Amino acid sequence: MGALTLRDIVDVEVLQEVQDRFADATGFAVIIGDEQGNPITRPSNFTSFCSYIRSCPEGLRRCILSDERVGILVEKKGRPVIHRCHSGLVDLAAPIIHYVKNEKNKLAVIACELVLLQ
Repeated sequence: MGALTLRDIVDVEVLQEVQDRFADATGFAVIIGDEQGNPITRPSNFTSFCSYIRSCPEGLRRCILSDERVGILVEKKGRPVIHRCHSGLVDLAAPIIHYVKNEKNKLAVIACELVLLQ
């Protein structure tokens, strides 16, 4: 059996509903991605800028690479981090971790877009 994934333990549609409600409550743009930066959920509350960037293959590729990079950073630091994505937006990212018998398994990363810094 392969490594446990978020999809193995959570219904993605329920996760999507929780994410949508969180995005509505906070005003943040939110997406949850796997360890390789690939989206698990659909974007919630994304700006037209992010939607535009992700609408073309090269932009999406760069977003996925940026999400993967922040996932690695989150795992290395062992805590939520703030970083700047490839388009200059500032993201807050936090790991989604599953603990079993004192062993942790990072399943995914939740990323929230905060602001564009100039």
